Amino acid sequence: MKRIFILFIISLVAKSSGAQIAKNTVYLEFLGNGGLYSINFDRILVDAEKFKISSSIGYGSYPNENIEGIPFEVNFLFGHKHYFELGTGISYIKGLTQVEPDHSYGVISSTIYNTYRIGYRYQKDVKGFFFKVAVIPFVRVYEYEEFFKSDPDKAFFLSLGAAVGYSFNLRK
Repeated sequence: MKRIFILFIISLVAKSSGAQIAKNTVYLEFLGNGGLYSINFDRILVDAEKFKISSSIGYGSYPNENIEGIPFEVNFLFGHKHYFELGTGISYIKGLTQVEPDHSYGVISSTIYNTYRIGYRYQKDVKGFFFKVAVIPFVRVYEYEEFFKSDPDKAFFLSLGAAVGYSFNLRK
């Protein structure tokens, strides 16, 4: 099965168009896998006619809070200019707090989530406007903090993310 997958990827790369496309994107995402908002960099790694693979990394934070997020993701894009996007990744979120009902104390945690993406992506082959919207399931896989009591009801949750940005090529 691994061999078939590797041969499939090689065949897609071999059929890639020779045209230079805008492989880089910087975008701002709201309610995505980086938290309330995040700034991200995305790069298309595999470029076939109707199939692409991209990878992204970003940094997010919550205003007036000490919460930070670092999302990393790999996306599979199907289509041309208007893409069906499937992705998976991990998000490291630091600073989630737990406070007792009487507000007597707060504890900060470090959490790692598996994230998934099912959505729509608009990206032209040439530089310009970028947009995407997706449903993003989060599954908690690791949480660390001494005395932090994880809420089992929050081990899985959904977010609806939207992003706008700009696609471009790096100079050679």
